Amino acid sequence: MTEDFTTPDTFGVRIGGLPAPTLDDMRSPELWRQAEAVCAMERQLDARASALSDMLYEEVGRAGSGKPLLVAVRRAIHNRRPLAERHWNDDVRALLPRAVVDEVDGWVRLRAGHEEAVARLDELIGHHLRTQQVLLRKAASDPVLQHGLVLSSPVLLAEVRKWLARPDEPAPERSLAQRLAKYLARVTMKTSPFSTFTASGLGTWDGGTGDRASTGPGVHSVAELNVWVVQQVVRALADRPELSGRARLRLNPSAQLTEGRWEFLGTGAEEPLRTLPGAAAVRECVEVVREGRPTREEAARIVADRSGSDQATATAYLARLEELGLLEAERPFADQTLDHVAEVRSWLAGATDDGLVGIEREFAVIADTLATYPRLSDPAQRIRATDAVEEALRRIRDLAGPDRISLPAKNSVIENALVAAPYPGPDRRAWGPVLRDLDAIRQCYAVLDPGLPGRVALADLFAERVGPGEAVPFLTFHRLVQTWMRDDPALPALLSVAVHGYGPMHGHRLPRLGELAALRDELCEVVRAAPAEAQGIVRVAPERLLSVVERRPAWMRAPDSVTYYGQPLGTGSAPEFVVNAVNSGHGRGRDRIRRLLTQAEIEAVRDTAVDTAPPPQGLVPADTCRHFGSNVGLRASAVAAEIDYPGGLSLRPPEHRIRLGDLFVRHDPGPGLLTLHARGRDGEVRPVHPNLIAELWLPPALRLLLQTFGATSNLLIPGRRIFGDPSLSEVREVLAEPRVVVGRTTVSRRQWVLPPGAVPRREKGESDRSLLLRLVGWLAEHGMPQRCFVRALDPQAVVSGEVWRVKSRKPLYVDFANLLLVGVFERLLAAGAGQVVFLQEALPGPCEMPDHDGSGPRVTEFLVEINEGRTR
Repeated sequence: MTEDFTTPDTFGVRIGGLPAPTLDDMRSPELWRQAEAVCAMERQLDARASALSDMLYEEVGRAGSGKPLLVAVRRAIHNRRPLAERHWNDDVRALLPRAVVDEVDGWVRLRAGHEEAVARLDELIGHHLRTQQVLLRKAASDPVLQHGLVLSSPVLLAEVRKWLARPDEPAPERSLAQRLAKYLARVTMKTSPFSTFTASGLGTWDGGTGDRASTGPGVHSVAELNVWVVQQVVRALADRPELSGRARLRLNPSAQLTEGRWEFLGTGAEEPLRTLPGAAAVRECVEVVREGRPTREEAARIVADRSGSDQATATAYLARLEELGLLEAERPFADQTLDHVAEVRSWLAGATDDGLVGIEREFAVIADTLATYPRLSDPAQRIRATDAVEEALRRIRDLAGPDRISLPAKNSVIENALVAAPYPGPDRRAWGPVLRDLDAIRQCYAVLDPGLPGRVALADLFAERVGPGEAVPFLTFHRLVQTWMRDDPALPALLSVAVHGYGPMHGHRLPRLGELAALRDELCEVVRAAPAEAQGIVRVAPERLLSVVERRPAWMRAPDSVTYYGQPLGTGSAPEFVVNAVNSGHGRGRDRIRRLLTQAEIEAVRDTAVDTAPPPQGLVPADTCRHFGSNVGLRASAVAAEIDYPGGLSLRPPEHRIRLGDLFVRHDPGPGLLTLHARGRDGEVRPVHPNLIAELWLPPALRLLLQTFGATSNLLIPGRRIFGDPSLSEVREVLAEPRVVVGRTTVSRRQWVLPPGAVPRREKGESDRSLLLRLVGWLAEHGMPQRCFVRALDPQAVVSGEVWRVKSRKPLYVDFANLLLVGVFERLLAAGAGQVVFLQEALPGPCEMPDHDGSGPRVTEFLVEINEGRTR
């Protein structure tokens, strides 16, 4: 296999806030072994009882007057009751052959041993629960957990601190203990980019053999104000007289003049396509705005002078064009500015209106609070600080108009923990086989790309209805697609990335969809047909997959840049990798970390760059500057160009911005695909979305750009497996799916899909011991692990793409040797009654994770970008 890919020098890293043993020490292997021993004895008792039942049945018929005694013995053994002296004595023994007597005596001894084992199990359960409370109290006292709870669950933190303040109360309320255990599992076994539960940083390949970045003193954090709130404040204040006139006007970047009419995206979340006659008055206003980004006041004065009208009339006319969306007022500062709070204060500086002065004063309070927040060590101080921010926001809301600003229920402050030094990465040469595996998987996405069916369908419809080789403005194409979707009810499914688009392809009237479906089935069959090892592992050579992929036609193109989120496994000399997620690349994830490191002013990582590969010749990757009201949309882009989209303000110079209205769509008859181009620019424009916001939440026109011409953002949908899934529409029995390993890279963990009735649930009044024994038997029956991640989902939510909206799509860590987590498992089942349960092995396990600072292994995730080579 030839190596024709590149990997940036930097990769992202996420490290769990607490060592895995913090939670793993709460499990009881001895308890689990004892439960397994009891289950084994019960199987033996049942087997012996069955055999004795047959033996005694024959003897009962020959017992004469002793028949009632033997019937009583047989019934007691069947019901696993003790044999009383009156039922089992020398007189009764005399009625039976010696071999049968020995069997009954053996059953009696086994039953006595079982009783002793059950008593020991009860002792261990009590000891386990008492010991857990001590360890839970210790974990709950850890500042890392409490700092994370300040923002993620302040209510839980308050309850925890009340419990900790009562040392004479060793055991918390059951629901509190389970909620706390759930968060502990999140901190120790998962990598979440939010709050301080995970520290994010940048690593470099070939990082040497020195000590790795510490997750103790070497962790800094940065606090941000929720940018959604900032966005609302700006909108609410923009029409204040002192601010309104200063706003600069620009032509909507989507606007295009076609045959004397303006066409553009209207205002509002639905972005209605609007047209407006290019009358002389409209033309005059557009010319004024285009000449030099005038303020509203300046534009009104110039329009009034040129048209001979008064300024009030010009102001009203310009305002109407803004309302329609042909013109838009620029935001007072750029979307990707480093300090939104400082920018708001600068915008309000010099205002004389009492309300604006008061709002600026509250933002000063917020700025001071955010600056000191990361240095606060006491969680109580942090709570007071967040309360101060929220109180300031409420006063801002009242001053701006209470009906104009909505405040979030929580997360007004966003805190991110950061690894304060460059993470010394592993040897790139040792990782060579893994990186080659990842590139092979990237090439497989030429066939598996969930956005490809929609691209093919739209290209074929375009060739059929507009013409091969024809070109139209993008907004014209946008309007055509809306018409086609109304005319063809099956088209929306093909365009939906979340659905994968594969369902309607077989037998579709467009032949290429059938061709794509056939090749996809052939590729997935390579994995399905591979024999599984005894441990349920399927190993596939990457060359075997590529032998199928390389026969693809030219219109099945591999993504040129892919980011893999995954966990390192194995030794330093023979590393392995476990894939968690697959997304488009172009700096994704790393650009967010780089921005946060810049905000935190961490000197040690000042020169750590986030780069991505140069684009293929003739290709212009372009993202957008918009953050779409989410802090995860704030980043330091690694992409040079951007599509100038309505509602945003860019930091990039004009030569790196491409107006949405300048884009046009062309059908390329060679590969039979649609390509995107811009007036006045050479090459093909490739929209990309390194932003961490799911495409589902993007505005309609941008979604269409990405679906039709762009790099598919989410290549692996939550709840899906890379090389095909069983049908989830009707799950009637337990489906066991193997671990799939390509070379040294695990692309799918071992998984069991269970219908609702196949999962043991606690019956009313059932004891911990009884439920534990049923769980032990259940796991053993299906070969399922003690440690796993669990989700409960409506299968239709997975199939229909609504899984993005379902909170339970996120996996929950469960260790069945930890009774607290068994309780968390029960709560999940109770909340998801009637749903299908997905149980997935925990790989890597707690003992297989890296130990960064001698404090114990921690969950660690790498963000590795693989880019297409440029030698083709």
